[in-house]
Amino acid sequence: METEFKLLCLWVALFLVWNITLIRVDNKYDLQIRGHTSANVIQQFARLQGIADEKVVLYKYDGHVRKYSRDILLSGGRWSIGARPVSGDHIHAAISFWIGDVPRQFAEHDRHPMDPIPYETKKPSMCLAPDKNAYTKLWPHVGVHTHCDGLIHVHPWSAPKSIRKEGLDVQLGLWFDQVGIQYRETPLVSLEFADGLRLDGNATHRWYVAEKKCFKDSDAKIYSEYFDQIWLGHAYASYVVWYGKIGSESPGDIESHIDSLKVVGVYSFNESPYPQDCL
Repeated sequence: METEFKLLCLWVALFLVWNITLIRVDNKYDLQIRGHTSANVIQQFARLQGIADEKVVLYKYDGHVRKYSRDILLSGGRWSIGARPVSGDHIHAAISFWIGDVPRQFAEHDRHPMDPIPYETKKPSMCLAPDKNAYTKLWPHVGVHTHCDGLIHVHPWSAPKSIRKEGLDVQLGLWFDQVGIQYRETPLVSLEFADGLRLDGNATHRWYVAEKKCFKDSDAKIYSEYFDQIWLGHAYASYVVWYGKIGSESPGDIESHIDSLKVVGVYSFNESPYPQDCL
């Protein structure tokens, strides 16, 4: 009985020491991440966010300075965790649009950063302002845009730090904004292009997105909602966006956009290659 009691005390002591020494890892998503090793906390974050382990980045703080960490064991101090792409990464993906079986062969272009918005009806007589428009909407560059080449260019470092988007915040909706595509989620997904073409989901037709993490893949993940939240973390990915009959299949990539993708590079914020298995 005495031996069993000692073993129980030892087990309780080890359990308490194990939990007391767990290191909390900060993240912007309020996820409860704690662990003793980098591999373990990376796996936790990746599983909760539904991404691959290699797309996760771990940092340790030196005072207020955040530094990329390769430490195997987590020691005392402050830690944080997040996803790629981060400032210094530079990746690309192809994007193709189809209306039925007709491709939008000509690529989208970045919109002008200043967008004059007219009065809703006519300028009110009580308004003495000389401007012809009600206000001007600004579309600042946030590190996600295009070169009018059928590609999504992602390089967070090129945006002002105050509005820079990184990690899981790098989403397709940012690219829609940049090229002048108005995205509406309800009641059904609607896309309105910069040239004025607008198509809404209805009783017979829907918008869809087929995502391939590598443009060479045969299998694709199909989205029918929340397009603006699709994560753009995959180098050499392919996105096919089409408006077709309910249940229709992806018409495939526009070949000229894939040709553009094949000639661009991929760069990483550190000396290690950006994690991808495409080219």
